[in-house]
Amino acid sequence: MHALCAPGRAATSGDNDISGVKLDTRRPMRISTQRRPGGAPVHIALALVPGFLDASLGITLNIIQTANALSRAEGRSDAFRLSLHGPARGGVASASGLRVAVEPLREARCADVLVVPGALLESATAMEAWVAQPSIGRWIDAVRERHEAALPLAASCAGTWMLAEAGVLDGLRATTVWWLAAAFRRRYPRVQLDTDAIVVSEGHVITAGAAFAHTDLMLHLVSRWAGTPLAERCARLLLADLRMAQTRHTSLAWMAEADPLMRQACRWIDKHLSDPISVGALAAALHLTPRTLARRCHQTLGLSPWHLVQRRRVEASVELLRTTALPFEKIAARVGYTDASALRRLIRREMGFTPAGLRD
Repeated sequence: MHALCAPGRAATSGDNDISGVKLDTRRPMRISTQRRPGGAPVHIALALVPGFLDASLGITLNIIQTANALSRAEGRSDAFRLSLHGPARGGVASASGLRVAVEPLREARCADVLVVPGALLESATAMEAWVAQPSIGRWIDAVRERHEAALPLAASCAGTWMLAEAGVLDGLRATTVWWLAAAFRRRYPRVQLDTDAIVVSEGHVITAGAAFAHTDLMLHLVSRWAGTPLAERCARLLLADLRMAQTRHTSLAWMAEADPLMRQACRWIDKHLSDPISVGALAAALHLTPRTLARRCHQTLGLSPWHLVQRRRVEASVELLRTTALPFEKIAARVGYTDASALRRLIRREMGFTPAGLRD
């Protein structure tokens, strides 16, 4: 066993029960890559960071409870055990102010998987202040130690910033909360950020996107440690779609609001959707050179100017599909496509669904 996981003082014995999920305070088991039939439950430690999302805790409890119930229904033992951890025994306050009792942080370090949920943070400035808190610093140290020992780490939403702050994501492909992607890229340039993905798995490090991508993260963990069939049954029972991309849920207009120039670019594109649009024309309208426009688009949105035009056309066509009964050919013309089949292919590529599927 790595020195990080060497046995120390035993935790206080006894179990707590929240929503039917056994919260085990016993000493963590050795690391495993996948649960073996009839083996001990996989220990998942949830890092209750300051201002953690209440939904993240509920999602974690519900999915683990469901996985264990399905496992028992098949005549097997529980697949997982869960423990909640924080820097102090006094408890940790959630985003809504709910205070949850926790086990000491040190007892989470040797869990099979350490999971860091999101927090309620609405801007890059708030996120940067959040990761600078002393209590987050203690978690960052624990995360860094686990990473050095190659022990599994998983995070969603704001939790991905904590992993990046610890240097865990340097050189790795990862995802994060989509509307703060530009700020993430500026702060952590060594991370290979992929905001299209909902879940990215890179060896022992797993990241997920915005708040409710925590569902996808937990289903991914169930699949990885207890098998895909169990994860699929959990998803069906909980009516949780197994999604592959954030793209269909993102809004470039929302992301552009943080940058007046990109906000102006989106508004100009929207006014000219039915017209032929060139990158040169867009740059001229913004009084920029094409090269400067390309740099600003990439910095703020992670896209090229031409991709920005395409995405605005796709988003406008999807909105028309959802809110009108217009034939698809007329929608295509409204957003600048004389060839409706070309727009149909673009929607499928960018959004992961077909126009017909959206109206079914």
